[in-house]
This record gives sequence, C-alpha cells and structure tokens, in this order.
Amino acid sequence: IQDQAEIAVSEGLSYIDKRLKAKKEVSTEQPIQVALIAVHPQTGGIKAMIGGRNYAESQFNRVTMAFRQPGSAIKPFVTAVSFLPNQEGRVAATPATVISDEKATFAYAGQEWSPNNFENKYHGNVTVRLALQNSYNVAMVNLAAKAGLENLAGFYQRLGFKDVLPVPSIAIGSIEVTPLQLASAYTIFPNGGVKSDPISILTVTDSHSQRLEQKSSAYQRIIPTEVAFLVTHLMEGVIDQGTARSARRLGLKGAFAGKTGTTNDYKDNWFVGFSKDLVVAIWVGFDDPQPTGLTGGSTALNIWTRLMKNIYRFDPPKEFSVPSDIEWIDIDPTLGCISKSKNVLHEAFLSGTKPSKCR
Repeated sequence: IQDQAEIAVSEGLSYIDKRLKAKKEVSTEQPIQVALIAVHPQTGGIKAMIGGRNYAESQFNRVTMAFRQPGSAIKPFVTAVSFLPNQEGRVAATPATVISDEKATFAYAGQEWSPNNFENKYHGNVTVRLALQNSYNVAMVNLAAKAGLENLAGFYQRLGFKDVLPVPSIAIGSIEVTPLQLASAYTIFPNGGVKSDPISILTVTDSHSQRLEQKSSAYQRIIPTEVAFLVTHLMEGVIDQGTARSARRLGLKGAFAGKTGTTNDYKDNWFVGFSKDLVVAIWVGFDDPQPTGLTGGSTALNIWTRLMKNIYRFDPPKEFSVPSDIEWIDIDPTLGCISKSKNVLHEAFLSGTKPSKCR
C-alpha cells in the first residue's frame, strides 16, 4: 500500500498544483504540502505513511507532528455523541432528527459567535443526515448544543484530542489534531465503536520466519457498535450524494464512507475515508498556514480516491456489517418522519428510536 500511496500522492499533487496555478488570488512561494496515513482499523497496523511531498527537501513528518484544525472532518464525532443514549436511555438525536440550519448567534462565556455556512448559504430545517452529508455548519453547531458541549469536549478527549474547551466552535473543528490522531479516531467507525492506536510494527521474525516478538495495538471501546454503524451509514451518503460525491464520478466502486474537511479561509483541506478494513486520512495545505483557495473535496479527496481505486481495483470492498439492533424505516428524506410516499429514504435507526409518522 505504501507504493500505491506514493503514486496517488504524486499524481494528486500534480493535479492540485495545476489547480493552484489557476487561482490568481493564491500567491505563495512555498509548495503545497501533504500528509497521508493509512491504518488497518482492526489491528492498528500502519499500512502507509507519507509525511510530506518531498523527504529530501523536508524531513518534517506532518502525519505525526503537524497540528492543524480538522474543520468539518470532525463532524462525524459530533453526530456520534448526539446518538449516544443518556442515563434515561434517550438519545439527543437520530439520523432523521430535524435541526435548524438558519443563520444564528451562539453565546458562551460572555461572548457571542456566529458560524457561517459554505458560501453563506443556509437551508432552514434539515435532518441530521443532510446536515452531515452536505456539511452544514450551523446545523452541526445546533446538534452539538443539543447533545451538550461538555459531553462533546469530553468525547474528543477520550479520542485522544488535547486541550479541548466546551465552546460551540469545536462542533466544526476549531481544535487542533495531527493526521495520525484523526485517523486513529476514525477507526471507531469500521471497527464497531472500538478505537485502535496505530502501530508501525506488529510482528518481528528472524531469517527463518520464526516469530521473535508480537506487538498489538491498544484498544478502547468509545461508542456502541450500533452508533458506529449509524454514523458510518451517514458517511456513506457523504460519498454517494454529499460533499465527496466526486469520488463516484471518478469511478470509485464498493462500500466506502468518509468526510471532507475544509477550515476557514481554506487553510486546511482534509479527507478521511474508509472501507471495512482500511482507514486513510489525508491533509493538504501550506506549512505556513495560508489560504489554498481550494476545498478538501477538491484536493485531499482527489488523492484518497486515486489510492482507493488502485487498492481495490480488482475486489471492491464489501458492505459494512449491520448490527442486529438496527431497524430500517422508510422516511421522508426532508421532513424526517415515517412516510409511505414514493419519494422515501430507507434509513437506519437504533431500535426504539424511529420517528413519528408524517401528518
């Protein structure tokens, strides 16, 4: 996979460099950089790592050492927290919960903050699915508030993210993480809610293939298996119909899920995507944070798609396993209520959390 990753990065950077040259408002002498980490979620084994575009020019490993804002790539964790049952067994939200995506101001610690959506477009009331699939910022901040900012901050810390304050902006990625940390956090989705810490060596053998040492990842249960599946199912929609749908146009086949990420002023571009057995996180940006004028969906996603198409070219990944405690309900895709009309979405729910019927 390392060789395939190097090819994908080389080809992807050539494409991105051409896009940057066409952006007259982006003027910088420094080359755009990249970081890529591929992890086997069940073992934590690192399958590929690229710390920059040219090791001879810079030995700085951006995978392990570059702390950058993840932007919208953090939103699957916001969604996961909202799906967790509280002490009374109730959940703050389901995939069909309707939340507001209207322009809003949030107050905290005596201050006010107003998040903006991409291109300043707002969408009224939307379901959680649409909010994640299309990466609506205001809706996600409202969802985080509904689940509790203290709960969200604590959840981030359990994932290994440091120095997290319970402020509204953490819902759209105002914290700082390394690509390695983000990839490790994403292992909870294909690994049934269990986080695996990435490791570079699993087994040490001698010249006769006799095992001398066996190492294993550290594992931690973060969320229930059912919640991991629900969020994964929503992220499949990101690739099929949402902000990462260009991957399908480029010929990606098989069961994949993921999330784009772009920070304010386009300084950090991300895509983290996965199959059942491989998580790949990619960051693209300048070392000295400057706007790229591009999004994660047009940079990091391009590299990720090239890599996954190559890895799975002969055997596309199979569907994600559905836990037994999941029920499927036909709902109105806009209103989020149970519907019998022709235009319905076959949505997954944790048993006992299905929505009411449309009136």
